[in-house]
Amino acid sequence: MKERIQYFEGKDKLTILILPLMKPIVRTGLAFIGLIVCGLSIVFAGVVLNSLVDMGFMALVFGSFAIFGFYLGTKYINRAFNKEMVEITRGSITITDKYLWNKKANTFAIHEIVGLDFVGRNKFTPHPLAGNSIDYTGFGVSETELQFIIEDGSIEIASKHEKRRFGKNVPSWDAEIIVERLTKFINGRTEEKNHVN
Repeated sequence: MKERIQYFEGKDKLTILILPLMKPIVRTGLAFIGLIVCGLSIVFAGVVLNSLVDMGFMALVFGSFAIFGFYLGTKYINRAFNKEMVEITRGSITITDKYLWNKKANTFAIHEIVGLDFVGRNKFTPHPLAGNSIDYTGFGVSETELQFIIEDGSIEIASKHEKRRFGKNVPSWDAEIIVERLTKFINGRTEEKNHVN
């Protein structure tokens, strides 16, 4: 079985690969929901375009629903196949979110880092229509599922200019090891002996 967090350390570079913490059935479910929502959005957009003249203004409303549905479906698919990569070199830390179709990267200069720590999961508010004991409507489950998809991460790095969270669904014990290895690598490799809190 593949390790969820993999470390690759070289002379001047440390790479940490954080794979998603999902069972194969959950990953398959997210991908399946994403494909269904994207496919239905395309079909719905085709129906709207086919009857554009008859519907008038409502075509714009339904068309926007189709676009939003397609966007939501791609978010499900991206979450099913995402992985995070943290690359630490002598002068910078680069955090990259790799998705199925795209990637997003942030680079921090080591001398500008003011904090690196485990901050825990995002604090989301519960859905107002979710029940306290039994979720009759299903809104609570849907809200929890969406929170899982949009969560930022449990480790925060802060520089003088910006903050960035990474490590989606990483438990505290793994996050402490990641922070410890990052801090050790940074403090042992920079000329200025910059100490990260």
